[in-house]
Amino acid sequence: MDLLRRALALLLLVGLTAIAAPAHAAPPGNDDRASATTLQYGNSYGVTTTEATTEAGEAQPCGVTSGHSVWYRFSPTVSATYVLDTVGSPLDTVVSVESSAGTTLGCNDDAERGVSGSRLAIALTSGATYYVRVAGYGGASGSFLLYLRAEAPANDDRAAAANLFFNGSREVGLLEASTEPDEPSADCEAGLHHTVWYRYVPTQAGRLTVANGNTWAARMRLYDATASTPQALVCDSYHDGDSGQFGKIDQYVRPGRTYLLQVGAPPGVTAERTTVAAGFTPGAQPANDSFATPARLGGLRGSVTVPAGQLTTEAFEWPLYGGARTGLHSAWYRWTAPASGTLRLTVPDALQTIKVWKDVARPGLLDPTGLGTPSSPAGGGSLLSVPITRGTTYRVLADWRSPATFPVSYALDTTATAPAAPARPAVKVRPRTAVVTWRAPADGGASITGYTVTVRGVVAGRKRTIVRQAGPAARRTVLRGLKPGRYRVVVTATNAIGTSPASPRARFGIR
Repeated sequence: MDLLRRALALLLLVGLTAIAAPAHAAPPGNDDRASATTLQYGNSYGVTTTEATTEAGEAQPCGVTSGHSVWYRFSPTVSATYVLDTVGSPLDTVVSVESSAGTTLGCNDDAERGVSGSRLAIALTSGATYYVRVAGYGGASGSFLLYLRAEAPANDDRAAAANLFFNGSREVGLLEASTEPDEPSADCEAGLHHTVWYRYVPTQAGRLTVANGNTWAARMRLYDATASTPQALVCDSYHDGDSGQFGKIDQYVRPGRTYLLQVGAPPGVTAERTTVAAGFTPGAQPANDSFATPARLGGLRGSVTVPAGQLTTEAFEWPLYGGARTGLHSAWYRWTAPASGTLRLTVPDALQTIKVWKDVARPGLLDPTGLGTPSSPAGGGSLLSVPITRGTTYRVLADWRSPATFPVSYALDTTATAPAAPARPAVKVRPRTAVVTWRAPADGGASITGYTVTVRGVVAGRKRTIVRQAGPAARRTVLRGLKPGRYRVVVTATNAIGTSPASPRARFGIR
């Protein structure tokens, strides 16, 4: 299709040239460098140079004589290798590029042997202004079409990924970048196109950060590509501009593994460029930064401090926020309900997120809705109230955009009570040994967490006390090495609510 358009444009240009010109036709408007025509990327420019002139002192690039020149001005918005092409034009051209100061930066006479048109590939920097000279070889004049395009980036394909850079911010050009048929995708930023790739293999464990300077036109994904199929780790979609956090990837990496950074345009966007700045800080990843290694919560109530600045996010977390309140620093916890009731979790800032689910084996089973009802307490912050079933294990996610440390408090409202008093224990006496057994009492609606066996006696005229702790499944304890004397024993049971009254005393003697 491009070749057809070029052929039709050339035919039109030649046809117009054949029309008789006035006896005193004026030179083209861009005859002089000072009146250069501005080039727009993607367009083609045709002109007839019959009346064009050559300015005094005009450079003669490529070591050949050329004349009847016209001029163009180009200020690229993307740093890239650009191609200026007149191949197929009737005129035998010489094409050159000058800096704004007039220094010749590159030129081309013939694109290849036997082709009189020119094709000049030259690296140009965004923000600079360049001047393009098109002249006739040997002073010839005639018609030409000038095409301007950019070459695809060298790291356009995943297999040709460039090494990730760490020496400040750099421009990343997406102009003419393509999308491979087997381009990997991720839930957190589906449909990236016009992508380029970077590779990073860390030599030590630490935290990789990559900042994207143009979140509205470009997005990033980070993959672990150690295996044959890249696994998405995180996307910069989490960082949507709140609190100054513009498109940022923040991920712990491990030495010896291969990571790939993908930069591209989101669906419906035609992106030309962005800026990317990468950084690395050595250090270990906090254990509960990952779904796979949650920290344990215990008891009816408590509080934990979330070190948000040390935490990151995982790729699967994106759908959990419904695409609205995206998170930056998430911590994972697991809690087993000691009793039924309502679990109330509070955080001091309304932008801090708390979500709760029944525990699952893998994150793909987490329902984005979660459990419970959120509300805003009169004093500020956020409250999540979750109906809880005794003995069930729950998964808790705490997250905040800010890297500041924040507390999460939890308390279980329940009608459960402390256990009832155990029945009188039974005692079997052996030489210098007593075996104490008991039955489990009513637990009050909260699972028993342990038993305390207390033995008091008088030995050789002196009082003696022995205390033994037993787990929730225990039903006996063995007391060895008892000296002759008279003893009495009681048993108490404990759950998350409290401790039961003591059982009736059982008496025994050791001879």
